Amino acid sequence: MAIRAAVRGSVFRLGMRCVEQLARVLPRRFPTVNSRTGRLDTMDATNFGRYESLAFGVGMVHSFANVGVVEGRRSLLLVDTTSARFAQQAWLAIRAQTSLPIRTIVYTHGHTDHVGGVDRFLQD
Repeated sequence: MAIRAAVRGSVFRLGMRCVEQLARVLPRRFPTVNSRTGRLDTMDATNFGRYESLAFGVGMVHSFANVGVVEGRRSLLLVDTTSARFAQQAWLAIRAQTSLPIRTIVYTHGHTDHVGGVDRFLQD
């Protein structure tokens, strides 16, 4: 059965709590939707919290919602800020790569797993 509807509001928050509990119980596995089948699967989380360089000046921190990093001459642009639970880990991974200030954050959408970590990045 394909998962078609976007989860919103309190149902989404409940889902995030379930994911966070799964993260505690099964720290190396997290649920994900398989894009080919549309079914809920688990994925190997061995890359969680790691920075991956994708091209010159462009990288990504693997997380529940990945954090995109674009390096300019004087500052960084981030795409999404992951969830509050994983923000510190993502921030540390970025800081291990560069000390440029974060000047711009772009959100792909407003779900808490994409915007919830913003407080950690605003403290920078």
